[in-house]
Amino acid sequence: MPNRPVLHPNPDRALVLEGAITYDLLEKLLLDIHRFKAASQEPITLYIQSPGGHIEAADQLLALIRSGANPCPVVSVATTYTASAAALILSQSDYAWAYPGCQLVYHGPRLNTGEMTRELAGDIQRNLGSKADDLARTFALAIFSEPYEDQTK
Repeated sequence: MPNRPVLHPNPDRALVLEGAITYDLLEKLLLDIHRFKAASQEPITLYIQSPGGHIEAADQLLALIRSGANPCPVVSVATTYTASAAALILSQSDYAWAYPGCQLVYHGPRLNTGEMTRELAGDIQRNLGSKADDLARTFALAIFSEPYEDQTK
């Protein structure tokens, strides 16, 4: 893995994502995002305490920060509870931190599978297990800078 600088949270260039990740939240943050980007290309810190929300709004938030004339890196900090779309923001940030005891909850996409059979349930279980392992490795590398090792096997 290539050496990259450690990006630390900066409270002077920070946004707080509290509650659901929605387009309304994005609208409230828009002025601060533009102000930070106009001032410099230093990283923007996202403090996250959220049960999740709209994936599209999460993607749009990261795109707003990273695009345009002054793209900025994103440093995310999971504070107490970071789930679903909020966990996606954490995993897609340039650098991620998590407070001790923070709960990180990530789930794959929800599918309407129609009629559930034993075979289909088994396939879904194997697929989710594989995705959970992949995500655990991604989080371990992003947060702790070391690979994930499954201690249960």
